[in-house]
Amino acid sequence: MTFHPKMVSSTEGIFPIGPYHTLADSMAAFDLWHVSCQHGARGSYSSPHPRLVIFLGKGSMTFEHPRTGDQIVSEACFVPAGEHLVGKLCRPGELRHLDLHFQDKYFQQNFGDEAWKDTSLFLANKSALSPIANQIVAECINQKRPVGYTTALATALLHEFTYQAMQQNQAPWLHVLETKVADNIERKFTIDDLGAIVGMSKRQLSRAFANELGISPYRWLIVKRMDTATKLLIEGDSLSAVAAATGFADQAHFTRTFRKAFGVAPGQWRVTNINS
Repeated sequence: MTFHPKMVSSTEGIFPIGPYHTLADSMAAFDLWHVSCQHGARGSYSSPHPRLVIFLGKGSMTFEHPRTGDQIVSEACFVPAGEHLVGKLCRPGELRHLDLHFQDKYFQQNFGDEAWKDTSLFLANKSALSPIANQIVAECINQKRPVGYTTALATALLHEFTYQAMQQNQAPWLHVLETKVADNIERKFTIDDLGAIVGMSKRQLSRAFANELGISPYRWLIVKRMDTATKLLIEGDSLSAVAAATGFADQAHFTRTFRKAFGVAPGQWRVTNINS
């Protein structure tokens, strides 16, 4: 049975102008689009299936990150199942893009254990993807091989995409957490909260931290809180104010954690470091 993705989209100032090409088997579907974009063109997209989007030639799009709200210029992006994505065009003109939709079971079989699978990823430079993407484009326009060949290429393309995303972005899920926690350091985050931010279970998050940093999520969160706490102590904030500003329940909890981290009480640390 041929897979038919259920994409829902709403666009403004984006109009198809070239022939639309599509190719599919039971595991994946590939759509090749050629559109004209007016000034201020934008689109809103969602799908119950995971997908990879590659902008061809010199094309790109500016996306609003679904979880941080950051504006990201991207030449390729991965969008997990159910994630709502909003984008706008960097400049008016023509745009060609290749959309690769993956059937859920097939995706889980090939990528189900990956920490990034529930996180939107964006790639600023797609040049490393072009050789494989161009082969898929050629098959969409003029199919010469069994569709399974194109599905295998798409799987390889997604593997290469995630590798490049990790290289360019230094673990995108970690960047998301860095930004969210830095902007809300006063919040009393739990490990479940951190996992929810990047779409990971507690187990997946712990494994991702171990692989990337060699520490637990809890230890990482304490380090972030202590980094902010030391800056505030140097600036002269009271201990109670520092405790509240760094997400601790009270001054006593903050003092115990600080002493465990630095070997001295925060007041003593401040005196030593201000005088040094």
